Amino acid sequence: MVLAGAVSLVPAVEPLDEYVIGVADLLEIRMPEHPELGAKVPVRPDGRITLPLIDDVVAAGLTPEALKATLVAAFKGYVTVPNISVLVVEINSLQIYVLGEVARPGVFPLRSRTRILQAVALAGGFTQYAAKDRAVLLRDTDGRQARIEINLKKVTSGDDIAANQLLRPGDTLVIP
Repeated sequence: MVLAGAVSLVPAVEPLDEYVIGVADLLEIRMPEHPELGAKVPVRPDGRITLPLIDDVVAAGLTPEALKATLVAAFKGYVTVPNISVLVVEINSLQIYVLGEVARPGVFPLRSRTRILQAVALAGGFTQYAAKDRAVLLRDTDGRQARIEINLKKVTSGDDIAANQLLRPGDTLVIP
Protein backbone atom coordinates (compact mmCIF):
# COMPACT_ATOMS: atom_id res chain seq x y z
CA MET A 1 0.00 0.00 0.00
CA VAL A 2 1.39 3.40 -1.02
CA LEU A 3 0.39 6.39 1.04
CA ALA A 4 -0.58 9.62 -0.66
CA GLY A 5 2.32 12.05 -0.57
CA ALA A 6 4.83 9.28 0.23
CA VAL A 7 8.39 9.90 -0.88
CA SER A 8 9.93 7.46 -3.32
CA LEU A 9 13.04 5.68 -2.06
CA VAL A 10 14.40 5.13 -5.57
CA PRO A 11 18.01 6.37 -5.69
CA ALA A 12 18.51 9.58 -7.68
CA VAL A 13 21.66 8.16 -9.27
CA GLU A 14 22.04 4.66 -10.62
CA PRO A 15 24.68 2.88 -8.53
CA LEU A 16 27.99 2.04 -10.16
CA ASP A 17 28.98 -1.54 -10.88
CA GLU A 18 31.12 -3.27 -8.26
CA TYR A 19 34.34 -1.33 -7.82
CA VAL A 20 37.53 -2.75 -9.30
CA ILE A 21 40.80 -1.73 -7.66
CA GLY A 22 43.21 0.16 -9.91
CA VAL A 23 46.79 1.40 -9.96
CA ALA A 24 47.39 4.37 -7.60
CA ASP A 25 44.39 3.55 -5.38
CA LEU A 26 45.13 3.63 -1.65
CA LEU A 27 43.96 0.58 0.28
CA GLU A 28 43.72 -0.12 3.97
CA ILE A 29 44.08 -3.75 4.96
CA ARG A 30 42.80 -4.43 8.47
CA MET A 31 43.31 -7.50 10.62
CA PRO A 32 41.76 -6.71 14.01
CA GLU A 33 43.28 -9.76 15.75
CA HIS A 34 46.73 -8.96 14.26
CA PRO A 35 46.97 -5.19 13.67
CA GLU A 36 50.71 -5.47 12.98
CA LEU A 37 49.88 -7.35 9.77
CA GLY A 38 47.54 -4.69 8.44
CA ALA A 39 48.65 -1.56 6.59
CA LYS A 40 47.66 1.36 4.41
CA VAL A 41 49.19 0.57 1.05
CA PRO A 42 49.15 2.19 -2.39
CA VAL A 43 48.61 0.02 -5.44
CA ARG A 44 51.89 0.28 -7.33
CA PRO A 45 52.21 0.78 -11.11
CA ASP A 46 52.73 -2.98 -11.45
CA GLY A 47 49.30 -3.50 -9.83
CA ARG A 48 50.68 -5.03 -6.63
CA ILE A 49 50.64 -4.19 -2.94
CA THR A 50 53.15 -5.29 -0.31
CA LEU A 51 52.15 -6.63 3.10
CA PRO A 52 54.07 -8.14 6.01
CA LEU A 53 54.74 -11.90 5.79
CA ILE A 54 53.24 -12.43 2.35
CA ASP A 55 55.15 -9.72 0.43
CA ASP A 56 53.70 -8.79 -2.99
CA VAL A 57 50.09 -9.50 -3.93
CA VAL A 58 48.29 -8.49 -7.13
CA ALA A 59 45.48 -6.04 -6.25
CA ALA A 60 44.74 -4.14 -9.48
CA GLY A 61 41.91 -5.68 -11.45
CA LEU A 62 40.32 -7.28 -8.38
CA THR A 63 37.27 -6.19 -6.44
CA PRO A 64 37.88 -5.54 -2.73
CA GLU A 65 36.03 -8.81 -1.97
CA ALA A 66 38.25 -10.78 -4.38
CA LEU A 67 41.39 -9.22 -2.87
CA LYS A 68 40.11 -10.15 0.59
CA ALA A 69 39.76 -13.79 -0.52
CA THR A 70 43.29 -13.73 -1.95
CA LEU A 71 44.68 -12.29 1.30
CA VAL A 72 42.80 -14.78 3.48
CA ALA A 73 44.35 -17.63 1.46
CA ALA A 74 47.83 -16.04 1.62
CA PHE A 75 47.71 -15.44 5.39
CA LYS A 76 46.30 -18.91 6.26
CA GLY A 77 49.83 -20.29 6.50
CA TYR A 78 50.64 -17.71 9.19
CA VAL A 79 47.38 -16.95 11.01
CA THR A 80 44.56 -19.29 12.02
CA VAL A 81 41.27 -18.08 10.55
CA PRO A 82 42.42 -14.67 9.28
CA ASN A 83 39.77 -11.96 9.70
CA ILE A 84 40.60 -9.40 7.02
CA SER A 85 38.91 -6.23 5.77
CA VAL A 86 39.90 -4.48 2.55
CA LEU A 87 38.95 -0.81 2.41
CA VAL A 88 39.46 1.46 -0.57
CA VAL A 89 40.59 4.67 1.17
CA GLU A 90 41.34 6.75 -1.93
CA ILE A 91 40.24 6.18 -5.50
CA ASN A 92 43.05 7.55 -7.64
CA SER A 93 42.91 5.22 -10.63
CA LEU A 94 39.75 6.52 -12.30
CA GLN A 95 40.66 9.56 -14.37
CA ILE A 96 39.66 11.29 -17.58
CA TYR A 97 41.52 13.86 -19.63
CA VAL A 98 40.03 16.99 -21.19
CA LEU A 99 42.18 18.84 -23.72
CA GLY A 100 41.90 21.74 -26.12
CA GLU A 101 39.57 24.72 -26.06
CA VAL A 102 38.30 24.53 -22.49
CA ALA A 103 39.09 26.96 -19.68
CA ARG A 104 41.12 24.48 -17.61
CA PRO A 105 42.39 21.49 -19.61
CA GLY A 106 43.74 18.67 -17.48
CA VAL A 107 43.24 15.40 -15.68
CA PHE A 108 40.02 14.97 -13.71
CA PRO A 109 39.01 12.20 -11.30
CA LEU A 110 35.89 10.20 -12.06
CA ARG A 111 34.05 10.25 -8.74
CA SER A 112 30.68 9.27 -10.20
CA ARG A 113 29.09 8.57 -13.56
CA THR A 114 30.18 11.48 -15.74
CA ARG A 115 28.98 12.41 -19.21
CA ILE A 116 30.87 14.39 -21.85
CA LEU A 117 29.20 17.74 -21.14
CA GLN A 118 29.79 17.26 -17.42
CA ALA A 119 33.48 16.76 -18.16
CA VAL A 120 33.49 20.02 -20.12
CA ALA A 121 31.93 21.69 -17.07
CA LEU A 122 34.64 20.21 -14.82
CA ALA A 123 37.19 21.76 -17.19
CA GLY A 124 35.60 25.20 -16.78
CA GLY A 125 33.51 25.20 -19.94
CA PHE A 126 34.31 25.99 -23.55
CA THR A 127 36.55 28.85 -24.61
CA GLN A 128 35.27 31.28 -27.24
CA TYR A 129 37.34 29.45 -29.86
CA ALA A 130 35.94 25.96 -29.20
CA ALA A 131 34.75 24.07 -32.28
CA LYS A 132 31.86 22.38 -30.48
CA ASP A 133 30.78 20.57 -33.62
CA ARG A 134 34.13 18.75 -33.95
CA ALA A 135 34.82 17.30 -30.49
CA VAL A 136 36.65 13.98 -30.36
CA LEU A 137 36.53 11.26 -27.73
CA LEU A 138 39.56 8.96 -27.64
CA ARG A 139 38.84 5.66 -25.91
CA ASP A 140 40.84 2.49 -25.41
CA THR A 141 38.74 -0.54 -26.27
CA ASP A 142 40.24 -4.03 -26.21
CA GLY A 143 43.78 -2.65 -26.43
CA ARG A 144 43.01 -0.42 -29.41
CA GLN A 145 42.31 3.28 -29.38
CA ALA A 146 39.01 4.34 -30.90
CA ARG A 147 38.33 7.85 -32.20
CA ILE A 148 34.71 8.96 -31.78
CA GLU A 149 33.63 12.25 -33.35
CA ILE A 150 30.94 14.13 -31.42
CA ASN A 151 28.96 17.19 -32.39
CA LEU A 152 28.36 18.88 -29.04
CA LYS A 153 26.21 21.57 -30.68
CA LYS A 154 23.69 18.83 -31.51
CA VAL A 155 23.93 17.48 -27.97
CA THR A 156 23.15 20.85 -26.38
CA SER A 157 20.35 21.58 -28.87
CA GLY A 158 18.75 18.22 -28.10
CA ASP A 159 19.15 16.92 -31.67
CA ASP A 160 21.62 14.17 -30.62
CA ILE A 161 21.41 13.81 -26.85
CA ALA A 162 22.62 10.19 -27.11
CA ALA A 163 26.07 11.48 -28.13
CA ASN A 164 26.52 12.80 -24.58
CA GLN A 165 28.06 9.48 -23.61
CA LEU A 166 29.13 8.25 -20.22
CA LEU A 167 32.88 8.55 -19.90
CA ARG A 168 35.09 5.63 -18.92
CA PRO A 169 38.35 5.71 -16.98
CA GLY A 170 41.19 6.70 -19.32
CA ASP A 171 38.98 8.51 -21.84
CA THR A 172 40.41 11.64 -23.46
CA LEU A 173 38.03 14.35 -24.64
CA VAL A 174 39.51 16.79 -27.16
CA ILE A 175 37.74 20.07 -27.91
CA PRO A 176 39.44 21.61 -30.99
